Amino acid sequence: SRIKVIGMNFAGYTSYGAYNQTLTTAVPYKGCDTVTYRNCTFSGASPMYWYYSSNDDSVVNCQLYSSSSYGIYSYSTSAYPSGPNVFINNFIVGFSSYGLYSYYNNGNQYYYNTWYSPSCSYPIYDYYSNTAPTYRNNIFYNGNTSSSYYCIYMYASSTPPVITKDISMEPWQ
Repeated sequence: SRIKVIGMNFAGYTSYGAYNQTLTTAVPYKGCDTVTYRNCTFSGASPMYWYYSSNDDSVVNCQLYSSSSYGIYSYSTSAYPSGPNVFINNFIVGFSSYGLYSYYNNGNQYYYNTWYSPSCSYPIYDYYSNTAPTYRNNIFYNGNTSSSYYCIYMYASSTPPVITKDISMEPWQ
């Protein structure tokens, strides 16, 4: 199914702004795949939480203001192949740990996004990708000066990412 959420304002939530979950008792899994968020604003704890429903989703021209650990938590599965999620021209700000936590996602595409945190661990944390993600013209800012920090952290991924013209703005620049 194709679900489109356009121009909505998600505010005041204390847990998740958008929680997408797939029915995992049926194979192939059914549920919240192929969801598009376009021109939406999220203000609250964790703006997006995708649980087993991270397959061909897209976030376009959105503003995500997080007052919690995550901007987007995207958990797919190794048991069922996932298609790429697409993130285009978004502003993700305020997260304290991860701008995007991507687990078992394949071939995600990131174009023209700004990932900004005054102090976080990883603007992008990519865990177990079997197909390389693509990063083009993104801006990553991590103001963490008290400990080790990264812009993109890939763990146990089988292929390297494709990175083109991305900018990492360090706090001392």
